Amino acid sequence: MLLPSLNKTVIQMTKQETHETILIFAAAVLSIFQATANAQNKRFPVAYSVMAYSEGVERLFRDKELAMKVIGKYTKTTDRDAQDAAYSFATTFVERPPRLPYKAVETILAQIAEKDPRAKAHKPDDFIDPTFYNELVKSGFFKNASR
Repeated sequence: MLLPSLNKTVIQMTKQETHETILIFAAAVLSIFQATANAQNKRFPVAYSVMAYSEGVERLFRDKELAMKVIGKYTKTTDRDAQDAAYSFATTFVERPPRLPYKAVETILAQIAEKDPRAKAHKPDDFIDPTFYNELVKSGFFKNASR
């Protein structure tokens, strides 16, 4: 299973599992922001994905009760303390508004470089195209989403 730590509550996760979960989450966020050469043909799906993610983040911060229900559903726990710990954990590292994950990609590349030196030749800019993100910033989307 890709994320064995999701079957545990945050309280039960080891420090290594916590870091792995954050890195996998960052990679998932990166995939949302990733715009390849073909992205011009997929302009709206990429923009809508970023918008949906951003609105979800806002909902996480605005509606704790809903977030706790979702956490309970996907962790399969009714333990309110565990749900609260997971919520606190999530709201600690989820950025509001979201930013492009340059640092996360840097970390992932450094980890890959330990086993494959070719990763040292890459920079986060090789994997992140900020076009859609920058358009959303200019349009005021993030300011409006946080209201």
